[in-house]
Amino acid sequence: MKQPPDFANTATQDELLDRHKNTLLGLNEEGLKLPMVVRERALDQTHTLREAFSEVLPDLEGLYASKKVQEFKKAFDNLLEYAYLFYAASMAAERPWTEAQKQEFKEQAAKVRDHDAHFMKWCRAIAHGDDVANAALDAVGAGKGYIDDAEDTIALTNMLLDWKQQIFPNPFFTEKQVRQAEADARLFLWMLQGRDENKPPKGSPPDMRLRAYNLWLDTYNTLARAGRGLFEDEAEGLRRFPRVSSLKSSPSDNKAETSPSNTPSNRVENFG
Repeated sequence: MKQPPDFANTATQDELLDRHKNTLLGLNEEGLKLPMVVRERALDQTHTLREAFSEVLPDLEGLYASKKVQEFKKAFDNLLEYAYLFYAASMAAERPWTEAQKQEFKEQAAKVRDHDAHFMKWCRAIAHGDDVANAALDAVGAGKGYIDDAEDTIALTNMLLDWKQQIFPNPFFTEKQVRQAEADARLFLWMLQGRDENKPPKGSPPDMRLRAYNLWLDTYNTLARAGRGLFEDEAEGLRRFPRVSSLKSSPSDNKAETSPSNTPSNRVENFG
């Protein structure tokens, strides 16, 4: 990709994401790291690293095996594309809700509220005569509202799963239905405020942003480590091939960060 994409165009964002969808969804979920930098900073560090790495490309064959050299060259070729991908995924995650998404939210809210009421009745019946369990249920049923409905459903389904040896099988509901209710509630929490231990539903816009960041990060680190390995002076290697950081690390970085053409500038992202 030689020209910067038009990131303000949602079709461009979708094209990039569709092109790399399988790669992103194939990443190991357990190893995903939360972003340390915003998209503009990632792009800025990408340009800096590519410039530095292009200068040492001829030196790689003297230190690394040919298979490794090919791996580094492939990473070099992909790095800018992956920075663009993270940029696009980040912007896609910030889009205003469509009418279809608003309708999905209403349907999910009703579904989770039904789960809350349905499983509370069953938990009360199962806990009859158990003072400890009933005290826990009193605490679960104390609040009202969307977040409370979702958190209540998660608490109730966890109680039912703790009792599963006693209550399954039964003719009224299955363990699969209980687990689906929990999944519905966790999805609803993400719709509300991106909660649930920073793990968005797989394939959702926040999840794709997280995956795109990690694809870029792994590629960046592959090149940065290879570049540092060419220098006996560790400090010099780190200066030439810095780690990913939200802090500017060299005098040249004191310039204002730049975005690709046709992209919004001076945006602030919250990855909290």
